[in-house]
Amino acid sequence: MPHRVLVTGAAGFVGQHLVAALRADDVVAPVTAWRRADVDLVEAGVVHRAVAALRPTHVYHCAGAASTANSWRTRAATLRTNVIGTQHLLDALQAHAPGARVLIPGSAFVYHPKPTALTEDDALGPINPYGVSKLAQEMLARRVATADGLDIILTRSFTHIGPGQGTGYAASSFASRIARIETGGVEPVIDVGALDARRDILDVRDTVAAYRALMNRGRGGTVYNVCSSTAHPMQTVLDRLLALSDRPIGVRVDAARLRPSDYPLLLGDNARLTGATGWRPTVSLDEALARLLDDWRARVRKEVA
Repeated sequence: MPHRVLVTGAAGFVGQHLVAALRADDVVAPVTAWRRADVDLVEAGVVHRAVAALRPTHVYHCAGAASTANSWRTRAATLRTNVIGTQHLLDALQAHAPGARVLIPGSAFVYHPKPTALTEDDALGPINPYGVSKLAQEMLARRVATADGLDIILTRSFTHIGPGQGTGYAASSFASRIARIETGGVEPVIDVGALDARRDILDVRDTVAAYRALMNRGRGGTVYNVCSSTAHPMQTVLDRLLALSDRPIGVRVDAARLRPSDYPLLLGDNARLTGATGWRPTVSLDEALARLLDDWRARVRKEVA
């Protein structure tokens, strides 16, 4: 049977990069990219009809609410999108494409905070609404994989950055502000939250490569950390972005940006992923940040042109 690849959330940050990478590979089967405007996953009937028409063999389920910060204000919508939307998709796959292989990107925010690197066997205990929604999604998918036999691979993905990312994420927000300061249109100051937090950061290209490697070689019913296994203080991230600009830029702490119940350290151990697939990150933090800032410069130039 010919392969048919489906990517949900194709308009999102990771989804866009994943679709582009898949379509650039001549070996990959035709790729169908769903955006919310095409198929709204919270509408069960719509999802069933779309899956029945496509009958995908491989599914990357990238759709969902992805902002930790926004989840404090949109708890119900975050749960509805990440949990109910996933339930509708899995129900439709069981009914119309039970042999499909499914990859569901989850989040490192399902873990309970820990002062050292997190493995997949460490304690779970999310401390923000987004993490709660992703843990519920993961538990749902595990039940379907165990009880109903659907071939599902799960990830707990750590921070990733790159072109096209919105300003709801720290590094991208810093880069956006620097690009706007360079045009002379805004005050040369960046408002920040907690810069002592340390984060495990990947370039989105490495994240996409990990998802593809897991789709090919991952074990069904298994969860994998997708991470670099290196943590960087957010102060370092900001300093490296500032060093890429020749403008004098100030920094001030904004109390409104201090996220409730934050993780002082969010660092993953990627041994299970590398052991199963041979994947390793290839893009340095400096390269990832330079690419992110250049993308924001291009976006801002288009806005002011």
